[in-house]
Amino acid sequence: GRVAGFGPEVYNYNDNQRAAAAEVLRQRGKLKMVGAGLAAPQQLQAQREVLETARLNGQNTADYVSQMSAETQADIINNPDSQQFGAISRAAALRGLAANGQINNRALISQDQVIDAMEESRTETGSDLKDIISSLRGEDMGYMVANNEFDGQIRGRLTKALADKRQLDLIRQAGDTIVMRRNRLIDAIEEAADNGVLPQDIVRNVGTDDQAYIVNTNQLTPEARGTATESLRKKGELNRIEQTLRETTAYQEALEYGGANIEELEKGDHRAASLNDPRLQRIMEQRGFTPTIATATIQSARAGDVAAIATLQQIQKAAQDEVLDENIGSYTGAQLQDINPIDLARTNRTPRADDRAYQRVRKFTPEKILKFHNAPQAVRDAIRSNYLELDDHMTAEMNAAHTARTATPPDQAQAAYHTGEAGKLRGLRAAIDRLPK
Repeated sequence: GRVAGFGPEVYNYNDNQRAAAAEVLRQRGKLKMVGAGLAAPQQLQAQREVLETARLNGQNTADYVSQMSAETQADIINNPDSQQFGAISRAAALRGLAANGQINNRALISQDQVIDAMEESRTETGSDLKDIISSLRGEDMGYMVANNEFDGQIRGRLTKALADKRQLDLIRQAGDTIVMRRNRLIDAIEEAADNGVLPQDIVRNVGTDDQAYIVNTNQLTPEARGTATESLRKKGELNRIEQTLRETTAYQEALEYGGANIEELEKGDHRAASLNDPRLQRIMEQRGFTPTIATATIQSARAGDVAAIATLQQIQKAAQDEVLDENIGSYTGAQLQDINPIDLARTNRTPRADDRAYQRVRKFTPEKILKFHNAPQAVRDAIRSNYLELDDHMTAEMNAAHTARTATPPDQAQAAYHTGEAGKLRGLRAAIDRLPK
């Protein structure tokens, strides 16, 4: 490294001897040692002299550039005096910066210089830029896509790379509104699709708000929308999808194209039961339909028969009620606030066991009741409509506990059980009292 890097003014080595030393270093992959021990500016000069000697001797300078220091590689790209080394050597310098994690070092190379170098590497050497793209910061990739740098194929790769990093929200320009940013995102996904990237492979990694936007505004392909819906289910965010779409196209696309499972969709939203044909078939048979007629009715309704649709809608509501009854006790905050008020409003107190709304509220904990604090007023009113029912049941449990305690002989186990049940109901009633009126 000293022989190659120090000129005859330091050691008595001529240019041929220095070139020979540099070639040995290249073969050993140690060209960074050229000028070892010198201050940074002098080492940079020494490495440039080695490159110039290699060029004059007809050697491939790209082989040299790829092994040199990041400072030298950046200089080869940025310095107008380095143009004699050619596009291939500058492409090698760019790859070297990427490989060493220095392509994002703005003290060495600016964003504009990176873009210019990538453009030259693409147009002059035919590079696919894959090794460069994988090393870029998300902010730079987003800027490149939003500002239409390079050709569509490269922008498609940049968009896919951003999706893999879950940084697609960086496709924007300064001052973009939410609408403008989303339009850029959709355009980028569509362009990537034109260049061989499946939209669903990108959509599964966009943000929750953007996934809901794609579904609610019917963007992209059914496969992309189905994937977005299934991703929202996994996040517990199906309530972000408009309710009318959930009961029609959104869940259907998720089942057909998004890899969704109907039972899992039902756990996320009871409305998905409308599409669970085996459940619908069973309910119809329980109501007296023969298996053949039940199947035919479902098929006719799906085909648009008006009379069959009217029948199926009643069965679908029963299926939704059944799933809501099964799962409401495990619902999260978002799911709780997504329940329709009518499904929680007390409708009939005689007999109590038939009041489905009360039985649902009864499955809540006080903590879940309090999650309705910011729910729409209609939902809070629906929950509050069960207050007297809770009070009646609490009184009945307290009376049962008293009866058990005063029995001959006293039944302490039953007394403890009913006292515990009364306590649970009292807690629910107290939680309802804390909801805004």
